[in-house]
Amino acid sequence: MSKFAGKDITDTNLALYSYYSSTCSTSGSGTTVRRITSSWSSTSVTWATRPSSTGTGTVVNTGAHGYSSSCPAAWSDWDIDESEPAAPLVYAHVTV
Repeated sequence: MSKFAGKDITDTNLALYSYYSSTCSTSGSGTTVRRITSSWSSTSVTWATRPSSTGTGTVVNTGAHGYSSSCPAAWSDWDIDESEPAAPLVYAHVTV
């Protein structure tokens, strides 16, 4: 049982530091955060062995950081509860 089961989660955020981008452009597909639906290990995961995921409740960030002084390295944020009221990226992990 998750230590968060039965708790009220009022806000969630994922922040990753981006130190390289191939451009300063914020158009395009961006970086998508998805909920993982299968087990995985941080010591052995590769692109070829990546776990399965669902497209339900995905959150996209199109920020570009780290290409030049015009768009220097910075934190990129994903509001992973923005798909309220269902909030599948968070809710599915705390109800187990």
